[in-house]
Amino acid sequence: MPALFDDPRTKQAMWRERSVRSVLEIQQRVGLFVFGLGSPHADVPSHVYSGDYFDERDRAIIEREGVVGDCATVFYRVDGSWDIPELNARSSGPDLDTVRRIPRRFCVVSSLSKLTALRGALAAGLVTELVVEEALARRLLSVTR
Repeated sequence: MPALFDDPRTKQAMWRERSVRSVLEIQQRVGLFVFGLGSPHADVPSHVYSGDYFDERDRAIIEREGVVGDCATVFYRVDGSWDIPELNARSSGPDLDTVRRIPRRFCVVSSLSKLTALRGALAAGLVTELVVEEALARRLLSVTR
């Protein structure tokens, strides 16, 4: 399955498939979500940013909408908002409301270049447990005081 569909109608059709629906139903019952964060500004970009998923229009949307990161290919801003339908309607990842319903959400982040992505994820209420490198933790504390 692609991380990002070209057309939201393709995603909607795929989500109607019985085998995909069974996976989506399992998502509703998980107790632990382990994840990292993607960022359009990361020193080492994740596959969604380095792969062939975005065209120039998509890159313009990322810039215009102030996207600072993604959680499982669902894109968000530094304030935690994620109402970015031009991208998120095409995402194969669970929406952020689904993520927030999972009791334990274990996030692992490294690199100072992901500071704003981490701030956005925290603002969105995505993280219950966090593993972060010391330099990033110190910088996060310095901007939140």
